[in-house]
Amino acid sequence: MIIPVHASEPVQGISCLQRISGHEFTDHVDARKLEIIPVDPISLCPDQPSCSFRYQIRPTEAFERPVTWQVTNIAGIESPYVQVEEKNHIVTVTASGDGQYFLRGLLTESDQTILISQTEFSADGFGNPALNPYDYISAGLYDIHNGEIGTGNEKGIAFSRDGESMIGFSVIDFGKTGTDVITADIFALNDDPYDMEMWAGDPGGEIRLVTVLHYEKKSIWNVYQPGTWHLPERLSGIKTVCFKMRDKVHMRGFVFEKQSYAYILHHAADAEKIYGDNYRKEGKTVREIGNNVTLEWTDMDFGQKKEMKLEISGSTQLPVNTIQIRIRNEQGESIASVVEFIGKGNETQTFFVHVLPGRCSVSFLFLPGCAFDFRSFCFYLPESWTEK
Repeated sequence: MIIPVHASEPVQGISCLQRISGHEFTDHVDARKLEIIPVDPISLCPDQPSCSFRYQIRPTEAFERPVTWQVTNIAGIESPYVQVEEKNHIVTVTASGDGQYFLRGLLTESDQTILISQTEFSADGFGNPALNPYDYISAGLYDIHNGEIGTGNEKGIAFSRDGESMIGFSVIDFGKTGTDVITADIFALNDDPYDMEMWAGDPGGEIRLVTVLHYEKKSIWNVYQPGTWHLPERLSGIKTVCFKMRDKVHMRGFVFEKQSYAYILHHAADAEKIYGDNYRKEGKTVREIGNNVTLEWTDMDFGQKKEMKLEISGSTQLPVNTIQIRIRNEQGESIASVVEFIGKGNETQTFFVHVLPGRCSVSFLFLPGCAFDFRSFCFYLPESWTEK
């Protein structure tokens, strides 16, 4: 985390503007040292997660310049596990994960770094908190590895030239919504095609092969090029993620696409609540839905939209199966739309439905006389509507 700051109290005796014989000139003393002095014990733990440092530009009469602060790990990669705050020449760091860390101060002039100073501190007892996959994750932050892993450019890594090698990230929190799109920055030494295996699983448990990320681009020496892949499944919740290679390829890092829970495909059997007189689950489908059955999802956020396109996938032996879609927001307001799913027609049918702005729950109500096999549904923005 980087925080650009400006010293709040000018140092006495620095830059002064003088006028001699009608000419103006600036007389100032260059900074030669950024002194960082601990104010508190620098071994952090859950009972003492923070410590502070006082800093001073030396000599004291030096021209005061902006200081940028960052915390890195031992490899020089900015850590997502430490927050930094600065006020009145006091810098406070707050840790949420174990590690050896370096607080770095960068003195800048005209957007150029002219002086760097750093001091070390540590944190223990916090464990390894989850990484956010929707913020860029440097490959150098791996905490699992197998085989020979080298140092890559720009804080990345290099897989082994000979044999199999792997890096992994033990705790990544994809959240309830999850995602099925990843972008990774790759530098290959030639134009050959490469396959990078992506594995995932529950932390501490077995991991399995999710997909093979095929990379094939014309090599540009020492330049990372992004590749984007759609995964065959959605990763959600807390996962361990690993990348495995059998060739020497450099990887700078990766990021997953943040997706809205309201606009992803939802399988009927994944409903947060299912209740009613007659239904049965079979895989991802809820079959034989009959009298007074309700399926409910929460945490849908439609923004400021009032109408959405809704695709329902299922089947019915009836000429028409009526379904009521009810939207309820956090303020208790509700709105309902009634759609008619045509029997022996397309198994995916599209409707316009009314929604409420903001976070809502969505319920599908099957009234008496229904006979429906419900597979999935998906909301789309109205402007993407095309008649089917």
